[in-house]
Amino acid sequence: MNRRNFLGTLLAVPCAVPLIKERAPRIVPRFIDCTSVSYSEIRTVDIDSILDDPNHFRLVTPWYIAHLEGSVKRNGLLRPITVLQTHDGYQLYSGFLRLETCKSLGHKTIKVQVLNV
Repeated sequence: MNRRNFLGTLLAVPCAVPLIKERAPRIVPRFIDCTSVSYSEIRTVDIDSILDDPNHFRLVTPWYIAHLEGSVKRNGLLRPITVLQTHDGYQLYSGFLRLETCKSLGHKTIKVQVLNV
């Protein structure tokens, strides 16, 4: 199979991610002015109190989660995820795959760094 046919095959495969017709209201600003951002200390919070941004779509591959699971089992979580504090708890800003890996390993808490904007 030549390259053009291979790419055409890839593009013809239906997407596994369902399409969402209505977007939820955005809590987290996607672009933050870096001059006004400061980080708080690293905290340990309950995983269930972290909400994902519903407008940020991500593709999760099971083999990559399995790879990260091995790394987290061996070394622990080396870099905390970044969140914004909201009235409901915390809103995920970066570190989606690390969060999903810790959930799949059954962790109840996770290290976070809170953005102060």
